[in-house]
Amino acid sequence: MTLLVVLVALLAVVVAVVARWRPKFWYLSLPLLGISVAVLVGGGRSPHPEVGSVVQAIAFLVMAVPLGVLLDELGFFRQLARRVAPSASPAILWIVASLVTIVLNLDASVVLLTPLYGRVAIQNGRDPEPYVFQPLLLALLASSVLPVSNLTNLIAAGVYHLTPGAFLLHLAPASVIAIVVGYPLWHRSFRGLLGEVTPMPSSLEGGLSEGASDVRHNVLRIGGTIAIAAIVGFVFGPYVGIAPWEAAGALDIVLIAYLRRSPLSMIPYVPAVTVGTAALAAIELGGRLGTPTHLGGGPVDVLLIGVVSAVLATVANNIPAISVLVVLLKTEPSVLRWAALLGVNMGPSLLVTGSLASILWLSLASEVGVKIRAMRFATIAVRVSVPCFILGLLTLTVSMSVHL
Repeated sequence: MTLLVVLVALLAVVVAVVARWRPKFWYLSLPLLGISVAVLVGGGRSPHPEVGSVVQAIAFLVMAVPLGVLLDELGFFRQLARRVAPSASPAILWIVASLVTIVLNLDASVVLLTPLYGRVAIQNGRDPEPYVFQPLLLALLASSVLPVSNLTNLIAAGVYHLTPGAFLLHLAPASVIAIVVGYPLWHRSFRGLLGEVTPMPSSLEGGLSEGASDVRHNVLRIGGTIAIAAIVGFVFGPYVGIAPWEAAGALDIVLIAYLRRSPLSMIPYVPAVTVGTAALAAIELGGRLGTPTHLGGGPVDVLLIGVVSAVLATVANNIPAISVLVVLLKTEPSVLRWAALLGVNMGPSLLVTGSLASILWLSLASEVGVKIRAMRFATIAVRVSVPCFILGLLTLTVSMSVHL
């Protein structure tokens, strides 16, 4: 009964997000967090090991959003955009976002490229909305290629002992198809905005006078150092015991000290509470379901697991979804594990709460003047992400049949 209360409250929170009832969203989130914690620690059951992964993911959300905002307030993205804007075609930006997501990770792509792409569009006199959507879409479509590309991949790799070669063999073909097909779909979805020249909003012009070249260089030097340190920390930090949230937090402190800014207004309290409560509810649900009956590794089973994983990630967030699925699929054929990973990576695109990257992106996009409503978010997902996910899942199904 307690779990039922958690799930009903979680549904209410999702409805509040979609309807943008922010105060009610906050009021619903707090009791949901208390109920979820009570469910997890009650009854004398041992704690779920997946909770630690969720806590670290939420900590990263809390630390990474201020990092992107502080870099933007420093003027780093504005100055960098002035350097790259003249040669930045949409296709080149799409390729760069793909490579950053694959080689670094989707969080680095969203945190660093969303403000930059918005600034590039503004410098070129274009509407920034189509451009800031690129890092988000590639965070979904390109984050299945390597273990480091997504936290969900690292969780699965740790449980199943998966190598980078295995990811390249099983998920790279589906990701490449999604990336290639995604660009024309993106272009078509925004064709009415890509050709328009939009006056730069006075609130975003900011920046430095043309004569202040030494100050501009200083901004680029400081911001570039912070950005490189963030990339190194996100990618290599875990190998030396430094979690991504710790790296982001340390860089936040440096920028806060330099800019003399309070970080409290930048912290995404509501998304953090909501994702955390959704994660706890989903983990508890998975623990009560237990291991499912053996499904087999046929094409229908692969498609089924892929779709179910996408739906679960959309409703409960991709971090708790994969935390549950790696437990449920431990005794299932490996092909189903790959389908589950593809589902939680590409699938959660209809709701902004579906992935940590989406929540990060929404906060950072607003900093460059792009306000996205729930219906707009879902519309772009239906036009771009959903078709790419379907093609990717079909590609995985066919390729796994060949391997078998």
